[in-house]
Amino acid sequence: MKFAPAVIGVTCVLALLTWLLLNGLNFNSVRYDRQLQALGDFTRFERAMTREVLTARVGLSRNYDKLVQMTDAYDDALTRLRETPGLNAEETRAIDVLSARALRQEDLVERFKSRNALLQNSFAYFGLFSDKLAESDQRALVTAASALAAAMLRLTLDTSDVVARQVQGRLEELALVQTPPQDMDSVRALLMHGEMLHDLLPDIDTIVKTLVAEANNREQDAVLALITRRQLASRASARRVRLLQFMTSLLLLCGVVYFGLLLHRRAVTLRRRAAFEHVMAGISMRFIDSSRERITADVETALQQLAGCIGADRAYFVGATGTTTSTYRWSRDGIAFEPGWPDRALSLAPRFDGGEGGIVYIPKVKAAHPDDTMNLLEDAGVGGWLCVTAVRGHRDEILGFDTVPAGALAYWSEVSLFRMAFDAIGNAIRRVRLEGEKERLQASLQQARRMETLGTFASGIAHNFNNIVGAILGYAEIAEARIRSGGRPAGSLAEIRRAGERARELVEQILGFGRRGEGRRSVSASGP
Repeated sequence: MKFAPAVIGVTCVLALLTWLLLNGLNFNSVRYDRQLQALGDFTRFERAMTREVLTARVGLSRNYDKLVQMTDAYDDALTRLRETPGLNAEETRAIDVLSARALRQEDLVERFKSRNALLQNSFAYFGLFSDKLAESDQRALVTAASALAAAMLRLTLDTSDVVARQVQGRLEELALVQTPPQDMDSVRALLMHGEMLHDLLPDIDTIVKTLVAEANNREQDAVLALITRRQLASRASARRVRLLQFMTSLLLLCGVVYFGLLLHRRAVTLRRRAAFEHVMAGISMRFIDSSRERITADVETALQQLAGCIGADRAYFVGATGTTTSTYRWSRDGIAFEPGWPDRALSLAPRFDGGEGGIVYIPKVKAAHPDDTMNLLEDAGVGGWLCVTAVRGHRDEILGFDTVPAGALAYWSEVSLFRMAFDAIGNAIRRVRLEGEKERLQASLQQARRMETLGTFASGIAHNFNNIVGAILGYAEIAEARIRSGGRPAGSLAEIRRAGERARELVEQILGFGRRGEGRRSVSASGP
C-alpha cells in the first residue's frame, strides 16, 4: 500500500506525457495538406479544362479526349476535397458552393462540346461548298458566295451583333441570286450551314465567355481561407502543446535533479552514519577492556574520533556529583580551552532548549543582544556548539563539541546518534568508577576480616591473660591480709597489686578491641 501513491503519480505523469505527445504531433497537418492538395488540383484542372475548351474553340484540338480527362480529374479533386474527414459546417457550406459552380462549369463544357462539334462539322461543309461555288461560271453567284465567306470569317473572329447582321445580310443576298440548276444543291447546303454557323458562333462564344468568367478563384479563396485558418489554429495549438511539453520536461528535469539531490544527500547521510557507527563500534570495543589506568586515554581518544565526524576543534565530557567534578577533554593542536571551560558548560547547557533528547545544536554562535546567552559561548571562544546532557541520579553529565570559527560545525541529520556516544562514554566512566569502588570495598572487606581475626585472637589471649592476672591479684590480696602493714613486704605486695590492676586494664582494652572487630563484622555482613 505504501507504493500506491508513487504508482498513481507515475501513471498520471505517463498519461500527461502521452497526451502532450499526441497533441504535439499535430496529426491534423496531414488532413490539411490533403485538403490543400485537393483544392490546388481542383483549381489546376479547372484552368486546364478552360484551356482545352479554348484550344478546341480555335480548332487546334481534333477530339475531346484531354477535355474528358481534365473533367474527370476535376471531379476527382472535388470529391477528395468533399470527402476529407473532420470538415466543419462552415467548410462544408463553402465546398457546396464550390460544387455548385463546378456543376455549372461542367454543364457549360458539355454544351460547348455538343455545339462545337456541330460548329466544326458546319465549318467543314461550309468551306467545301464555298470552294465548289467559287468554281461556278455565274459571276454573281461567285461574288455572293465569296462575300458570305468573308463575312463568315469575320464572324468567327467577332461574334458581335453587327457582324452577325452582316452575315445574315450576305445569306439573304446569296438566297436572292439566280442559281443554275447544277449549283442549286450547293447553294441550299451553303445557306443551311451558314445559318447554322450564324447561330452557333455567337452561342459558343457566349458559352466560352461564361466559362471563362465562371473560372474565378472566389470560391476557392473562400475554401482556402477556411482551411488556412484551421491549419493556423492547429499549428498554434501544436505550438502551445510543444511549449507545454517543454515546460513539463523542465519540471520533470527539475524533479529528477531534486530527487537526485535527495538521494545523494541520503547516500551521504547513510555513509556518514555508517562511518559514525563504525567509530562507535571501535569506541565500544575499546571501552570493553578499558581499565581505571586507561580510561582517561580511552575517553580522550573517543572524543578525538567523535570530533572528527563533525569537524569540531574541541571535545569534552564533564560529570559532576555534588562538589566533585571529573573532566575529560581533547583539542586540536594550537587550540586551547578558555579558563573555566568546559566546566561552565554544565550550568550553561540547561539555558538552551535541548528538546526531548537533551541535544543542543548551534552551528553558528552569534549573540543577538548584550543579554543574550550566546555571549557566554562567545566568551568561551565557541563558534559552533553541539552538546548532549543528562542527569543520572545525583550526577550531571555533558558531552560537548566546540568549533572556534563560527559556522564551521558540520551539520548532518544524525546528530541524535551522539546520544549513543554520550551513553557509551558515560557508561564506561561509571563502570570504571564502580570497579574502583568495588576494589576499595573489597580491600575494606579484607581489612575488616583481618581485624576480625586479630580481634578474635586478641580476645582469646586477653581471657587467658585475665585469668592469670586474676590469680596474681587474688594471691596478692591474701598475702596483704597476712602480713603487717607498713613494712617492706607490704609495700612490695602493693606494687604487685597495682601492676596487676594495670595488667587488668590492659586486658580490658584488648577485650574492647575484640568487641569492636565483632561489631564491624556484623555491619559488613548485613550491608549488601
